Amino acid sequence: MRQDLLRWIVVILIAALALTLYGCAGSPQRINTSTVEFYRLRVRLKTTSQGAMLTLDDTGSVLSGRLVESGGNDVRKGITMRNVWVGEKESAGTGSGKSVTVEYALKPEAANGTLQFHLKQRTPDWSSVSVYGARGSTLTPLRRLEHSGGDPLDFSVSLEPLGKAQPEAVHLEDETSDKMVWAFYYPWYGSLEDWGQGILQDRPEELYVSNERDAIKRHIAEAKEAGIDGFLSSWWGPRSYTDENLKTLLDVADRNDFQVGINFETLGSKDADGKDQPLEENELYRWLRYLISTYQDYPAWTKVNGKPLIVLWASNTVPTESWKNVIERLRSENLDATYIGHFGEEDPGLTVLDIFDGLHTYNVLNVISSVDDTEKLRNVYETTGRAVQNYNLLTGSPKRKIWAPTVMPGYDDHLIPDRTTPVLDRRDGAFYSACWDAALASYPDWVFITSWNEWWEHTYIEPSEGYGDRYLELTRQCSESWKDGKGSPGE
Repeated sequence: MRQDLLRWIVVILIAALALTLYGCAGSPQRINTSTVEFYRLRVRLKTTSQGAMLTLDDTGSVLSGRLVESGGNDVRKGITMRNVWVGEKESAGTGSGKSVTVEYALKPEAANGTLQFHLKQRTPDWSSVSVYGARGSTLTPLRRLEHSGGDPLDFSVSLEPLGKAQPEAVHLEDETSDKMVWAFYYPWYGSLEDWGQGILQDRPEELYVSNERDAIKRHIAEAKEAGIDGFLSSWWGPRSYTDENLKTLLDVADRNDFQVGINFETLGSKDADGKDQPLEENELYRWLRYLISTYQDYPAWTKVNGKPLIVLWASNTVPTESWKNVIERLRSENLDATYIGHFGEEDPGLTVLDIFDGLHTYNVLNVISSVDDTEKLRNVYETTGRAVQNYNLLTGSPKRKIWAPTVMPGYDDHLIPDRTTPVLDRRDGAFYSACWDAALASYPDWVFITSWNEWWEHTYIEPSEGYGDRYLELTRQCSESWKDGKGSPGE
C-alpha cells in the first residue's frame, strides 16, 4: 500500500513538472483580430518541362497562399505555404506548355524586404517565373526571369515597390467564437470480449459495450469534468454498428448538455490485399446524404452557422475535384454541412480550402516521428494555422476558416499485426503537455484530442487500469488554461 502511495505521488509530481516545462498554464490566447492588413503577391510559373516546382525559402512573412488559375492539358498543380508546382499527370513528357498562377497574402512588414525562391525542373527544358504586386486588377511587375537546363536556380525578389502603397485591409469574421475542446470517440466496442484481445496494452477502469446508455453517460460526465466540450464520433456508414450507436450518443448528449460532431471515416473499403481504400465519389455522396438527412435535426449535433459539423478522416486520399462534386451535389438538395478537412503531411496543400471550412490532422505522426520533435510540431501547427485562418483574405469571403490542431498522449500500435508505425512514448504525460503547448501556440479555434478511447493504438485518455484519470486531469488543466486566456500575449 505504501509503495502504491509513493508511486502515485511520483506520478503526480511528474505530471505537474510536465505542465510547468511544456507551458499549458502559459499558452497564448487566440488573437481575435477582426481586420487584417496584408499585401498581395501574384506569382506565375510557366514551363515546358514535365514538371516544375518553385520553393519559398522562408514562409515567416506569408499569411496564406491560394491557387488562382492553371493552363495546359491534364496538368497536376498545387500550392502549399512553401511550394508551388505544375506538371503533367503522365510520366512521359510531351514538351507542351503548362502554367500555374498563385497569390500570397504577405504580412505588412514584408514590404521593403526580399523573398528568396528556388526553382527546380523535372526535365531540362524551359521555365519562366513572373512576380507581381497585385491590388484589384492592377499588377505591378517585380521580377521576371527565364531558365532552361537541368540545374536548379536560386533567385530573390525585392518587395520594395509594395511599401509605396498602403496594405489592403480586410475584415474577417470568425466562423466560431467559442473555444472548444473535442475528443475523437469510438463507439465500436460491441462486446465485453473486445477487452480481452491480445493487442491491448491497457483496459478501461470500467469495461463497457458502446451501445450502453449508462456507459455513454459516464463518458460524457468524465469528459465534461476534464473540460472537453464534445465527442467526434467515428462513423462507418449507414446501418453500421457505429450508425446505430450514433442515435444513442446524440440522445444521451442532448440530455446532458454535451456536443457531438461526426468523424466521417473516408477509408471505408479495402482492396484485394486488405489495404484501406477511400470511398468512391458516388458512395461518398450516398453516405453523406444519408448522414445529413437522417441526423441534421438532432439538437446535440453541433451546428456552425446552422450547418452540422463533419470532420473528415483521410480526406486527402480523395481527389479534391471529387469532394467538390459531392458537396455541390448535396448543397443543391439543401443538404449542407461544415466540413473540416484532414491533412497528413508537414506542408499541407491549400487548394482543399476552396471547398472545406477548415483543416485538422488526426495523428501527430503525420508531422513528426519522435517525441523529441515537438518543436517541429509547434512550427508546423503555427504555419498551417496561419494559412488556414487567413486563407479567405485571398478569396473575398468574410469568414475565417476553422483551424483545429490535434493533441495526443502518445501512440503505440506495435501489437497490431503488420503495423510498423513509430512509437510515441507517453513519458508520464510530458509528451501530451508538449502537444498541447504546440497546439495552443498556433492560436487555434478548436483543439482536437486523439483520442478518448482508441485503445488499439494506445492514444486513449479515458480512465484506465494503467493510468487512472491522470490524462483527464492533464486535459482539464490545459483546457482551463486555454479557455481562461492565461498567459495571453500582452499580459
